[in-house]
Amino acid sequence: MRVDGSVLAADNSARWCHAVCRAHGCDCEFRPEAWLNRGTPPPYYSNLVTLGGPGLAREHLHLIRECLEAVPTRGFGFKDSFCCINLDDLPDDRRATLLFKATWIRLEPSQWRPRSQRLDWRPVSSTHELSAFEASSL
Repeated sequence: MRVDGSVLAADNSARWCHAVCRAHGCDCEFRPEAWLNRGTPPPYYSNLVTLGGPGLAREHLHLIRECLEAVPTRGFGFKDSFCCINLDDLPDDRRATLLFKATWIRLEPSQWRPRSQRLDWRPVSSTHELSAFEASSL
């Protein structure tokens, strides 16, 4: 059975959030539709990362609403791993905040080839260098 790359990427993202949040003592769990942090996440982390693909959007919304109702005074940040949650379907009290709307890119391992050139890493230290970097990465 072949698993969609975006499903794998979302799962990997949720596992990273789980490790960081558990290290900070948060109450976290995995469900089929999402990873959920019922506690207060560390800065820059979510309360929820959607899993399972866009076919579970209804379940994602239900879980977000359930969490908002459970602690009415707390904000709730989430990561929409599949760009499938319609924000108009969320309560209009602004406590649910979309932190990330993810899209994924993936290189199949069989297509990876090592580079033959040496990479030259150096910090950008001027506006001119930043402009040159941005122009080269388009």
